[in-house]
Amino acid sequence: MKFSIEWLGGATLRIKLKETTLMVDPILSPKGKVFAFRGFDSTRTDESKFNAEDMKEISIFLLTHGHEDHLDKPALESLPRDSFYIHHGSMRKILRSRGLKSRKALRPGKSWSQDWEDHRITVTAVPTRHCANRAMSPLVQGGNGYILHLWEGELDYRIYISGDSLMTAAQLKWIDKVKPQLIILNAGAAYPGTKKLARMTGRLTCNKKDIQYLAEKYPNTRILPVHWGAFSHYREQYDEMNFMRVENVRLLEPGEIWEIEKTQRQNTQYPPEI
Repeated sequence: MKFSIEWLGGATLRIKLKETTLMVDPILSPKGKVFAFRGFDSTRTDESKFNAEDMKEISIFLLTHGHEDHLDKPALESLPRDSFYIHHGSMRKILRSRGLKSRKALRPGKSWSQDWEDHRITVTAVPTRHCANRAMSPLVQGGNGYILHLWEGELDYRIYISGDSLMTAAQLKWIDKVKPQLIILNAGAAYPGTKKLARMTGRLTCNKKDIQYLAEKYPNTRILPVHWGAFSHYREQYDEMNFMRVENVRLLEPGEIWEIEKTQRQNTQYPPEI
């Protein structure tokens, strides 16, 4: 089995298996665009690595939640009508307003599968915790993470996509059950832009310590940090020096493609019972 993962900056990913292409959380706004989030502003700090024409080639979109650093207005307006959308339930209204009927809202623990002649893709939603302060969670709102399970013949590959979430016992329980070969971690240590609001909510996504913890806890699993370097409220930047002694952490440059080959069968049942 061969497939590719391309990091397009922020939380945006393009994943290709055979003739099927998936995209996670597209954003198209240019560098310098200021976004007005609830209670603070944030500026995009890098250029988009794809355009609206590229989105026409996407078979399946995985949408974790509706915050504009994961689905901005230009990307929303460019979503193709003939693609399929898997999304968090809070996004029903906004997707319906675009006339997108081929879609599936998934709750944590629920799955969707599609078979092609020579491969299969299964997507399972997993819970997120998008705020350190539980009392502030309704203000920050939540979303989904996803388990992406790729099959080709007897070979399979599992990817844990964290979404915007802290790494809590609930997330670790899913990782322990699913045993993914790759964890794509939304990192960057995101905080709301003002000091007062940051103190109230706490951190919104994972940070360097979480990356190192997961790399040590799961030494046979590759860790791919994303969701850093793209917006001013992402506090952490990473380079190879950060993880010199951590062999299973892979850093990509925005626009870089990672080719992955799977040659051994993983004998586990799916989806797992949680």
